[in-house]
Amino acid sequence: MTVLANLQKASVSDLAAELGQSHQLIMQKIPKLQRLGLISHEQDQYDARRKLFCVTQEGTHQLEKFEQCRILLHTAYEGLFAEVGDINKLVGLTANALKEKTLDQRIKEGS
Repeated sequence: MTVLANLQKASVSDLAAELGQSHQLIMQKIPKLQRLGLISHEQDQYDARRKLFCVTQEGTHQLEKFEQCRILLHTAYEGLFAEVGDINKLVGLTANALKEKTLDQRIKEGS
C-alpha cells in the first residue's frame, strides 16, 4: 500500500519489481485490498491487457492511521532499546554466529 501510494498508479509488474517480490505473490494480495476498498484499478489506456492500481480515499485514510501507529511503535522501541540495548542487533549477531558454527557443533565441542 505504501509503495502503491508513492507510485500513485502501478501495474502488478511495477509493484512486484518495486517490492522485489513475485508477480504471483502480488496477485494474491490485490483482491483482498480491493474487497476492503483500499485500492481500485483502471485499464491502462496504452495497453488493454494491463490494469493500473491506485490507493482509494479509504486506503489513504488507512495509510495515515498506519503512519501514526508506525511513529508510536518506533518511539516505543527506541525507548526500549535505550533501556536494554538493541535487541535486533543482538538477534542478528546471534544468527550470524550460528551460521558460522551451528548449535549442534557447539554442543559437540562442549562434551
